[in-house]
Amino acid sequence: MKETNMYENMKAVRKTLEKTKLEMKQNIKVTEISGKKNKWLTFQIDIKTLKAPHFIDITDYVKNIVLKSKIKDGHVSVFSRHTTTAVRIQENEPRLLNDFVGFLESVAPEKYPYNHNDLEARSQSPDGNMTEDESLNGHSHCRHLLMGSSETIPIINGKMCLGIWQRIFAIELDRPRERSIIVQVLGY
Repeated sequence: MKETNMYENMKAVRKTLEKTKLEMKQNIKVTEISGKKNKWLTFQIDIKTLKAPHFIDITDYVKNIVLKSKIKDGHVSVFSRHTTTAVRIQENEPRLLNDFVGFLESVAPEKYPYNHNDLEARSQSPDGNMTEDESLNGHSHCRHLLMGSSETIPIINGKMCLGIWQRIFAIELDRPRERSIIVQVLGY
């Protein structure tokens, strides 16, 4: 009796699966877009920052990269190669940018006694990750943790789908230095 019930259950499951496959065929269109149509291009934007925090609008550079790529549909990824330089989408309004500076100082104040800033303790640790010109930048890392390293923007008909006020920023959180932002455009 158990074998009959199991057999009947299996038949019912198969019937349901076949019905589901048929419904999927009727309601879902699958189009292969792999192969020679797909492409990706990678660019690097080099920036010399002037201060920290420093909001650097890189939107026009990214737009030109997207145009140069000739990708019609896909996305563009903008990525900071640094743990104290963030990439964010936000409005480029001077008073708002000043508000952001104040906000960052309130959540990760520069003068707080961060463990990361104890250079003597870090120099004795095997994983100290220190350079010769190491700065006291625990606040920069904490701020970066809140902001992130990248943004991804859809591309439709060859244009980034940014809102009317949206701009792409590289945000220096540490001190004046040379920074690299990777821009990768993927699509077809």
